[in-house]
Amino acid sequence: MDLAEAIRTTGAVRSFTDEPVDDATLHALLDDARFAPSGGNRQGWRVAIVRDTDTRHQLADLMRPVCAAAAFSSAGGAVLWVSGT
Repeated sequence: MDLAEAIRTTGAVRSFTDEPVDDATLHALLDDARFAPSGGNRQGWRVAIVRDTDTRHQLADLMRPVCAAAAFSSAGGAVLWVSGT
């Protein structure tokens, strides 16, 4: 399969289940993800593992404005850089 075909035929997953992910699978996934390319090789992502449903919902509510600002900025070609520890 060539690159153009792979890009055009690879689906995105938009549905989720409540099935828990075990620690070994999560570790393997995150270990692989650190090799994924990023714009400008910035690796500008952070990961938070949140297993509690209520906490996840609260975090989603808190992050909604940040995600909206990032989407708005990137639509105009700007790069939003969020720094933190």
